[in-house]
Amino acid sequence: MQRNIKIILIVAILLIFAGLFIFGNNPTSQDGTYQTLANESIGTVEKCVYGNEKAATSIAVITGIHPREPLSIEPVIKAVKEFANDDVKIIHYKVTVTDHPQDYKIGRDNGEKLIHDHVNPDVTKSDAGAVIISHSHIPEYGQGFYLATPEMDNASVKIAEKVKNESDFNYYPVTGQETYKSTSAVLVSKPIAQAGYPTLVYEMPEDITNDTATSKTKELFEMVSRFISK
Repeated sequence: MQRNIKIILIVAILLIFAGLFIFGNNPTSQDGTYQTLANESIGTVEKCVYGNEKAATSIAVITGIHPREPLSIEPVIKAVKEFANDDVKIIHYKVTVTDHPQDYKIGRDNGEKLIHDHVNPDVTKSDAGAVIISHSHIPEYGQGFYLATPEMDNASVKIAEKVKNESDFNYYPVTGQETYKSTSAVLVSKPIAQAGYPTLVYEMPEDITNDTATSKTKELFEMVSRFISK
């Protein structure tokens, strides 16, 4: 009898340690499954998977590339959490710049570097059917909510055009006449698209409320998820 009790206790202890090992290396909560991809002097990169991890439809969302654009961060993260479900998985890459986040050039450079170094290699090994990179802009820059496709690859353009046709989102294709060359396109969006992942640069105006930003982002997720699941 005592021998059986000892065996039960040993098994119970082993199960406890196994559980601690699993959750310590891949912590989970009701908000998703988390992983830290980078923790550097210039900032951190976290990955969280929301919704059904086995869902056939998967979207990757990147926030925090430019830390001086807060509207494109927390309201979008809220949209990710509220939209992900049994049918659509969202892989969220959260970039937090800690080195000069409010300096226009340094903050942008650090955010782009963190994504180029840590998100790009990870997302291009994922099952994401599309990648959305979140930005916000002053009202005078672009018109309202819009998408851009820096690489102008067929897959990205096709999704952007469908979104434009079915909503009030605008779409700005690259014409080749632009004088301003975006470093974020060179370091982030173009390499992801070149790896075969439809990539959308998502821009929202900064003269809106957080609730509006979240609502419109969920609208975008709904359309993109439909287009990539066909």
